[in-house]
Amino acid sequence: MKLKEKKKLQGKYDELRPLIGLEQDPVWHPEGDVWNHTMQVIDRATAYRDKVRDPYAFMLTALCHDIGKAKTTTRDEDGRIRSRGHETAGQHAISVMLNRITNDERVKKYVLSQVPWHMKANIYVTDRSGQKSTDKLFDNVEDPVGIIYLAAADKGLSDEDIAFLLDRYEGWKQRKGECEKP
Repeated sequence: MKLKEKKKLQGKYDELRPLIGLEQDPVWHPEGDVWNHTMQVIDRATAYRDKVRDPYAFMLTALCHDIGKAKTTTRDEDGRIRSRGHETAGQHAISVMLNRITNDERVKKYVLSQVPWHMKANIYVTDRSGQKSTDKLFDNVEDPVGIIYLAAADKGLSDEDIAFLLDRYEGWKQRKGECEKP
């Protein structure tokens, strides 16, 4: 919150400013605007950062995950607020902001590979999707464990939900012939 209060978003973090006051559907986001949601996701992400491959890149992913909502948020005729396609619509803005924050191409690649998939992870856990769906998710992200914990931070997943995704990850690793633990 201090970034917002002290107007520290100008410059390095310009892409975050449109999130302040940007409404969300209160059914899914009772916390209010996209800015408040993003700050809550960052708070929850701190509990998981030591479980992922690159804690710094993971935290930047949490910061950037809903930047696309600035381009996609609309209000339907029935009054519902929607942000269809936000997970991919923010890629350019995220890339621009990351270029100001870091020169580390590995970090940029991590964030830009994770953000487009963050909604899929949440959908797959809610639907208890099959292994084939979660395999596609894990095949397409830079850090499969990181996408699980980003989903957990984004939606406040239960331990059971996290265990479901970690189990799917273990199945994916076995098929890929990998041996490391998450």
